[in-house]
Amino acid sequence: MSWLRRPKVSADVGAGFIALESTAHQSAIESSAGSGKQTQQVAAEFVIHAETSGAVVLAWNNRNVGFAPPEQHESLRAQATMAAAGRARLVVSGEVFREAGTWRVWAGPPPRPGGLVTPTDSVAPKAPNIAGIPIQRTE
Repeated sequence: MSWLRRPKVSADVGAGFIALESTAHQSAIESSAGSGKQTQQVAAEFVIHAETSGAVVLAWNNRNVGFAPPEQHESLRAQATMAAAGRARLVVSGEVFREAGTWRVWAGPPPRPGGLVTPTDSVAPKAPNIAGIPIQRTE
């Protein structure tokens, strides 16, 4: 471990969860997956951040890839606060997997259980663009 890197503290997420709003984070997930994006699942280690707005965010390779569900907020917020007090990073292992053409984020112990209900996302994915200019016409 480098003297510049903060130590890791493992998060307790119980049985695990599927992160919310992963459809809005597709470009961040694909860029973090690197060469693994050609497969159906990629093992990952996520850093958990408790934001002042109340959101609990999962980051992978310094990119936000989803949000923790509301039932996990209290526990993860307390764990993140304790980790930050000790100058540590709160991390959880999991995987990124493809479901119906969309990348999803599983935060929890492997293997991911089958038959999970995928949460409905409320934020639409960003339209493809080059330098902020949409590459598909909406007319």
